[in-house]
Amino acid sequence: PEPTAAWLEGLARDEGEEALERLLPHELLGVGEFSPVEAARAAFRRLGRHFHPDKSASPHSALLFDQLRAALDQFKSGSWRTAQDDDDRRRFFTDAAVVELNRTSHAAAAASEGPLWLVQYFAPWCHQCIANKAYYVLAARRLSQILGDRVRVGALRCGVPRKPGGWCETELGVPEHPTFRALAKGFALELGPSLPQPLLPE
Repeated sequence: PEPTAAWLEGLARDEGEEALERLLPHELLGVGEFSPVEAARAAFRRLGRHFHPDKSASPHSALLFDQLRAALDQFKSGSWRTAQDDDDRRRFFTDAAVVELNRTSHAAAAASEGPLWLVQYFAPWCHQCIANKAYYVLAARRLSQILGDRVRVGALRCGVPRKPGGWCETELGVPEHPTFRALAKGFALELGPSLPQPLLPE
């Protein structure tokens, strides 16, 4: 089957509806965030044929078809961009201790002359990212208590895995999800795929 379809089918089977709701419209459709609307329509037509409930034998076809149709509507209207910040289902980190970064705020963190930033590069379907989420929030709180404003903790949502060479990989050199780094102006320290041991909750 078509790669995006196979990936969505596996996600629905293994993680269920909640995992699908964590995806943004362009992630569901398998297109770039700033792709033209026609590219999103073409992706929906391709995936819609695969998951149409009248044609697909998949037990998840109705769910996936509805999610894809809603994703296309949101992509066309752009409504998800304003709703995203207030939608706890799609914000991976809902605790204020962790700042969800975008490209602009990530660039600002990397050029920071103030606090040192601890940043996790994550994907919302990544099993290890999900498993680490609560620990990362606890680590963020702990750092805030000990170091105050000298350290900030952030997270950057990376592109879909079915599109090799996405922005995180090509522009930032992120090798895998999750990846942890410490950032400041003129300084970048690769911490690898695990939280540094001193930050892990006891």
